[in-house]
Amino acid sequence: MNGEFSRLSLETIFSEIKIGNFHVSSQLKRGEIPLISCKTEDHGVEGFFDISNDKTYENCVTIACDGQPLTTFFHPYRFAAKDNVLICIPRTDVKLTTILYAVACLNRERWRFSYGRKCYVNKKDKLTIPFPVDVNGHLDENSIKETLNIGEIKDFLPTKSKVALEPTLVKSFGHISITKLFELHTGDYHNASNLPRGNIPLISCGESDNGTVRYSSVPSERAYGNALTIAYNGQPLTTKYHPYRFAAKDDVAVCIPKRKLRVSTLVFLQYILNRQRWRYSYGRKCFKGKLSRLQLHVPLNDKNEIDEDVIEKIVSNTPYWEYFNSEVLANQQRKADTLEPFLGSESRQILQ
Repeated sequence: MNGEFSRLSLETIFSEIKIGNFHVSSQLKRGEIPLISCKTEDHGVEGFFDISNDKTYENCVTIACDGQPLTTFFHPYRFAAKDNVLICIPRTDVKLTTILYAVACLNRERWRFSYGRKCYVNKKDKLTIPFPVDVNGHLDENSIKETLNIGEIKDFLPTKSKVALEPTLVKSFGHISITKLFELHTGDYHNASNLPRGNIPLISCGESDNGTVRYSSVPSERAYGNALTIAYNGQPLTTKYHPYRFAAKDDVAVCIPKRKLRVSTLVFLQYILNRQRWRYSYGRKCFKGKLSRLQLHVPLNDKNEIDEDVIEKIVSNTPYWEYFNSEVLANQQRKADTLEPFLGSESRQILQ
């Protein structure tokens, strides 16, 4: 850009600046309207909810007050906002290129609110943007447009489908008993030192090495595969997934699926169980009786059953899943060939 610059207030291009309407997203029903918060990723989208049109906006800018204050996004789609962001409604005569330029400038000045300083609505009057101006000191929008020169600007704008996948992915979450999904078996061995050395990992309640304490030789009827283990002791409810043959000590429960579950479902349930370890803090222990009463908060389908399609979409969008899943699939046949002689009758039936 050539010529003079002058720092102008936000009111130069925005007709109104207001705070978002919602404080706690957990009180909202799931829907299709993206709710913008002070997040710096996913274009600020916290989730998708059912929100009335009178509390939604479109073609507006949001500025974060918390988190990383001054994080700024332009939303060319209908959205709602939490009360930790400012909603900036552009003037009707302002060019889109000017709005995008302002967004870039604000993001470049996030350092002004570092070291825990927040950006409140009453600070908006102090926010200024270095705009190019003409000889009369007025905003020069043509200069901005010529300098940006980005052709079809719509190709560079975010869309609702790009900021988050499947806005109506999860229809509902609900509680399902762990015993509806798994048969719970307490591990078979108390003293590991009594077992001869072998090639079967012996799982205990430890957190390292996926719970493996040693490799032993065990009878086929006391080996399991493609199952979860849940710790009774140590850090109770610590859950591990074992896509291989293993034996278990009596300080863990072996969770054998009552029907064949997808790998993504087992990994998801491992995560859900580990998230509830706080229930057994302060020295409280977990035993089979307590564990059998545990309710898991999971996506449910219309039949009120665990929704494996939804879970697979959730898990497949997490980091490293593609690598993990490819490794499991690549070794699936090899494991099936070597696993069969080591499984009990119940586990064999599940794998078939």
